[in-house]
Amino acid sequence: MDGKSLLPVLAGDTDEHKRYQVSELLNGRAIADRKYKYIETYNDIPELNDLELDPGERRNLAGELPEAAAELEKQLKKACK
Repeated sequence: MDGKSLLPVLAGDTDEHKRYQVSELLNGRAIADRKYKYIETYNDIPELNDLELDPGERRNLAGELPEAAAELEKQLKKACK
């Protein structure tokens, strides 16, 4: 069984305790943390929503917040490999 030490998390030395929710559907996949949701569809149009300010997910912020979109895209690729 593979495992990972929780000692760095308990000592507060890492950001690995950050949790993400990952979803995969027929037309794409998504990852969310407490603030943002990043959606990647097979038509290559990324979407980033602010879950706190826009709970209805009506405004795509991927162009306005490229750093946040890039970080969640990286975490999504890491989770789905």
